[in-house]
Amino acid sequence: MASKHEERVIVQALRSVLPDFPPGDILDHEEPDFLIGGPPGVGIELTGYVEGQGGPHGSGRLRDEMLRRQIAARARSIFESGHSERLWVTLHWWRTLPRGLKGTDVQPLAAALSEVVQRRLQDARHDHFLIEPEELESTRLREWVHRVSVGRLQSGRRGGWAAVQAGFFGIDANDLRPAIEPKEANSQHTGTTAVRSGCWFMPAAQR
Repeated sequence: MASKHEERVIVQALRSVLPDFPPGDILDHEEPDFLIGGPPGVGIELTGYVEGQGGPHGSGRLRDEMLRRQIAARARSIFESGHSERLWVTLHWWRTLPRGLKGTDVQPLAAALSEVVQRRLQDARHDHFLIEPEELESTRLREWVHRVSVGRLQSGRRGGWAAVQAGFFGIDANDLRPAIEPKEANSQHTGTTAVRSGCWFMPAAQR
């Protein structure tokens, strides 16, 4: 999970939006992570959750996300090694990919991305533009990325190449059990004297 400071930020954010959040000071603790209005009081235990982490080989989606970041970072490195111009580039990935990404995909996809951005820059009339699917059709990216957003930055600014994927998604309650059950068992074993009114488990989800 995050550092104590980051955990506290999460809890304070939840307090600001949950009308039934227990009243009282948020006190640092361990097992559970925080006590509200105590001790004794209501315990709050935070645990990290990565979508798909319950699979036999961990989260394939997390591995894909890490490889997407590597592709973007490598493409940026290739581009900037031959250009002084700095860009803000965002990749828009297809929702359904042909397969899971592999480490061997990083270099060829990064090279293809750098090349298509460089080619498109040569005739770009504006500082911000999109590379559309038909322009990607003849590249290795066609099965993975459906659009690339590119923006020129002013001189002196640092560039950034992002591989963020965002959107709504659902989580089956059963998928949360592997993250929550060890915390429940540990809390029952160690936290009974500190908690008066029960313990809240708050999974902090990452996509």
